[in-house]
Amino acid sequence: MDKHIESACQLLDMSEEEVIKWITCMNPSYIIYISEGVGAFYTDGDNGLIWFDPDCEIFEEEGVKVSVMGNYCDIDFESMLEIHKRISGIDYD
Repeated sequence: MDKHIESACQLLDMSEEEVIKWITCMNPSYIIYISEGVGAFYTDGDNGLIWFDPDCEIFEEEGVKVSVMGNYCDIDFESMLEIHKRISGIDYD
């Protein structure tokens, strides 16, 4: 099993089948989770998966580790901004 899918299963409390169904549903979306920090998984719905992991070695609480399953995953700017707002805690208003 891919490490991204395995991590998503564990952190989102989903089965492998549920994660695969989610990342292949042709509907871009993201799920926020809390586990030693706030993180997120984003899918473009076309088998792409991005993991925004709060376990950031360089920037600690001021950043996230970003990894992509496979070669790439498409993400729109609005989703990127929404995810950033939710996991950073920065108030944009």
